[in-house]
Amino acid sequence: GVLGVSGQLTLTSTSVSSELGDLYLTGTLHPAAGVTLHIATTDPYIAGLAQLAGGTLGGPGAVVVDSGSELDVTSSGGTIVGSLVNNGTVWDEGTLTVNGTLTNNGTLSGTGTLTTSSSPAGLLDDASSGVITAEGGYQLSIDLPVNYQGLIDIPADTTMTLNYPTTGGTWTGAGTLIINTGASLVD
Repeated sequence: GVLGVSGQLTLTSTSVSSELGDLYLTGTLHPAAGVTLHIATTDPYIAGLAQLAGGTLGGPGAVVVDSGSELDVTSSGGTIVGSLVNNGTVWDEGTLTVNGTLTNNGTLSGTGTLTTSSSPAGLLDDASSGVITAEGGYQLSIDLPVNYQGLIDIPADTTMTLNYPTTGGTWTGAGTLIINTGASLVD
């Protein structure tokens, strides 16, 4: 079944496995300090899926999207607080506000906007195994600091816009930036 959270839910037990295979979040879901919530498969034939639909996910504990699982940010958007580690896929269709650290060890893709509203600003940390890409024919906007060690891939007929802090990106790292024929990168 699907766990739908429209109010506020705090996970407090470190002794109970916190794995969710199907989550729909319009409210607030916080793992307490010392608790890690895994978005993971609970069935060997079905990938874990969490949908962030206007809600808030994370902090002060950690949230991990396990390999083979997916966090979808719907057109309603959502907010990440604290630490989110992506070992699977994060798909952004809306506005994802990162008020903490999003560590990307998997694939980050979509047609939406990644932004921050915290001080200090949130961080997108693209690890060496990470891939950031926009959906072909669409635009992905990144409006927060990025530390990239992985791959930034911009498919043909696609635009990726870097807007931090207001103009000009704060890009650090030694990753690879690929801009395919027909694509554009706006700084």
